[in-house]
Amino acid sequence: MNSDLSSLQEIRKLANGIESTLHDAVGHTYAPAVSIESALPDSMEKLLQRLNVLVGDSATSDYRGELHEQSLGGANLIYMALKLLEYEFKLSSDRVAHFLLIEEPEAHIHTHIQKSLFSNLPSTTTQVIVSTHSTHISSVSQIASVNVLAKKGDHAEVYQPAHGLSPEMVSRVERYLDAVRSTLLFAKGVLLVEGDAEQIMIPAMLRAVFGVTPDELGFSVIGMSSAFFKHVAAIFADDRIRRPCAIATDLDKALIDLPVSSEGDNKEQAHARAAEESGMLRRRDLQKLAGGNRWIRISFADHTFEVDFIGAGNSWEVVRTLDDIYTEATSRSRSETKLNSDDLQIAGREILRLAEKLGKGWFALLLSERLVSRTYIPEYILRAIAFACHPSVGEGALRKMGMFRIRSEQPDGDLTKALPRLAQLQSLSPPHFLSTFCKAAPTDALTLFCQYLEEYRGE
Repeated sequence: MNSDLSSLQEIRKLANGIESTLHDAVGHTYAPAVSIESALPDSMEKLLQRLNVLVGDSATSDYRGELHEQSLGGANLIYMALKLLEYEFKLSSDRVAHFLLIEEPEAHIHTHIQKSLFSNLPSTTTQVIVSTHSTHISSVSQIASVNVLAKKGDHAEVYQPAHGLSPEMVSRVERYLDAVRSTLLFAKGVLLVEGDAEQIMIPAMLRAVFGVTPDELGFSVIGMSSAFFKHVAAIFADDRIRRPCAIATDLDKALIDLPVSSEGDNKEQAHARAAEESGMLRRRDLQKLAGGNRWIRISFADHTFEVDFIGAGNSWEVVRTLDDIYTEATSRSRSETKLNSDDLQIAGREILRLAEKLGKGWFALLLSERLVSRTYIPEYILRAIAFACHPSVGEGALRKMGMFRIRSEQPDGDLTKALPRLAQLQSLSPPHFLSTFCKAAPTDALTLFCQYLEEYRGE
């Protein structure tokens, strides 16, 4: 009887429908194999007509087990497939529309399934609405179909990132929003940077100098792997996402003296002149993008990140990387002499040579391990950080940063000498603590950071 019931055309059609829906949603690789079989007990006392959904890991496995043997993610997949199939069967009903609301499905679904499922889930018969914090789901979603909900005090605001953008611009934004960059849809603020060096070093500098991470301050550092910021920054505006977007980029000003005319340039001069002209063009384009837009601010390095980093007074940190780069003492000594030079042309060209020798990303990793609380964050970077987090960072977080700087200071350091004893500072409220700190250390990195925050909050 079980065999006869399981082979009924209606039962097989239902099982095939579930399996087909799963294949369409997540593909054949991750879709579980499904069959529906009659499971009538052979005891007359317990005879109960029922149908069981039996599930296996995949179509290549012969084993089919009870539904409760599946993971919660697998059970959720089958449930969604059943609901979609139910709506397909009810097309002829008198319902006006079918809606499927899914809340945070990423909690129990594998990363690859998230991307496969929600890139294929849109249906012509069912309106699917998903609430999510998953960057994998957002990365495969059409930006025109995305709404961003932002908490603002006692209410929420809804932003439409694609509102008012041309189809061409929407396509470019979607092309750039991969699983890493789509974190900007969830952050309270965003800092867009050119490449790996800044993406590695900015969080490292925050940890070393202030003892916090970008996540604690509520912003994300997004590497563009290029200088095409406008393809992403365009979604931050009054009629789109109303959150701060800071851009930190380079002017690539030449480190060598260039003749007035380019006709006699040698290879090095021609390369430096082209980079400088490109930097000027980038500044003009970005200033045009940010003009009149209160949600975008541009911070420019005079030269490049590495040059401005050592130019801020960080030769000590760079010199400490030489042991991992050179085995010969003479090579280390020669490089150290150049890095310690007061002439930025000499020190800047040397740090660029080291970065190009190792690759900027790997060199940044080495450098990030040598940072200390006395490391100087270049001004354009500190300003960009302040703008990215100025609506979200509170006095409690700033107090934590100040306490970190005090505890990291040497006993005979200037900060320790200028401030009251630690026990006295710990008893102060955050506003009083910050006032005392900034008054006692007017040139400290935290004081400057607080000044930049107030500047942006007052605009």
